[in-house]
This record gives sequence, C-alpha cells and structure tokens, in this order.
Amino acid sequence: MPGIFSVAHEFKSFADYLGKEFPEKVESIGETDNGVEGWLKIEFFLWLTNYRKEKLLPRDDEDRDVGLEYDVLLDQRQRHPVKRETKRCDLYIRDSSRASSFHYVELKVPFANQNRGKVLASAACDFWYMKRIRRACEQPSSGNVIVFGVGFDDEAEWERCMQSLQKESDSVNEAVLAEGPSVLGSKRNLRWCVLTFAYPPGRQDPRGCPRRRRPSPPSALRPAPAAFAGTPHRPA
Repeated sequence: MPGIFSVAHEFKSFADYLGKEFPEKVESIGETDNGVEGWLKIEFFLWLTNYRKEKLLPRDDEDRDVGLEYDVLLDQRQRHPVKRETKRCDLYIRDSSRASSFHYVELKVPFANQNRGKVLASAACDFWYMKRIRRACEQPSSGNVIVFGVGFDDEAEWERCMQSLQKESDSVNEAVLAEGPSVLGSKRNLRWCVLTFAYPPGRQDPRGCPRRRRPSPPSALRPAPAAFAGTPHRPA
C-alpha cells in the first residue's frame, strides 16, 4: 500500500511545491493575521491525495491511506496520568514501511505577535498527547506536530520558541526528532519545524479496543476524476 516515509520529509516536499507553484500566495501569507492553519491543512491533504508522485487514497473503506480529523485513542497506562480517552488529530497518514501503521499529525500556525505564546502552548500540549497514543489499538508509527511560523524574521527567536515548545511538552530528555527549521518564501519570515515521536513496532491487539471506523474526508476533498487530474488546485 502507498504511504509516506516520514511527516517531516513529506512536509518539506509539500513546502517546496508551494514555493514553486504558488510563490505569490506564499509571499502573501506573511501579510495575513489569521486563517492560515485551516488552509494549510487542506492544502497538505490535497498534496498527499492529488499532487505528489505517488498519490494516497482517501477511500471509503478501512484501507484508506490518509484522512482528516481522527479521534485517536490515548494510552491511560502512563507515568503521567492522561485525563482524557481520545485526542483529535488533524491528519493520519499511512506509513510506507509499515503498511498497518500510521503517522498521526497535528498542525499549528503561530504568528509572531501577542498570541504566539498561546498557540505555541497549544502545540506543546498537542505533542504531549501525540506521545501517548494507544499502541495496541491505533498502531502508531509516529506522533507529530507541524509548527508553521508566520512573521518570524529572527532565526534565533524561532529557535528559542522551538526549544521552549519541546520543554513545555516534556520532551527534552526523550528521543524526539526536530526536523527543520526550514524557511519558505523570499521574505524569509515563514519558518516550519516538525516534532516527531517515533513508536517502536508492536503487535496489534484488538482486545479492549472499541470498534471504530476512520472518518471519510468530505467529498469535495477527495481526488478529482481522471479527466480533471491535471488541473492544479490553486488556493483562493
């Protein structure tokens, strides 16, 4: 089955695609104050299903390769208590090397303004949960948070924010891969980083796992018919 090797590798390919195909749109991102997160999530999903070389399939069955908005089960048997049973993630994507496993993804877009602390704290909280996915039920290959910063001209400031995020998510002494930072656009104020927590391979054990279906994506976001497959999706 098709899948991806890593979220960081795939997001870099996606970012390169954005910079090449939509340079004017990329430059305009830094001039906005909000609304980027939802747009970026949908564009990344469409990249995975329509425009990468090996397209992923959001089919209407349990064999789908990618999907949006999934409530992942959390492991209650942790050193630090988990006070909820599920955590909604923005995307799940099949692992190309372990076909029965998935990469679970959260996406956050902090702006370099007075609200950045709130968004970065939310990203740290999301990553804390992404490290506590119930392995026997969800077969996680990795838990990830993509942080896409807008307006961060100062690289040192961005680095401090990423270090703080790892500290706040209790990840300083864990095997966490921080891929990036990577700069997008000629203004060099769009920066992204992917924090990844890799799970070791494990045997799926359905005992005690509730029967659930992964949600289908909205019909408007499914791959276009073959007649329209070559038509690029340009952000509004």
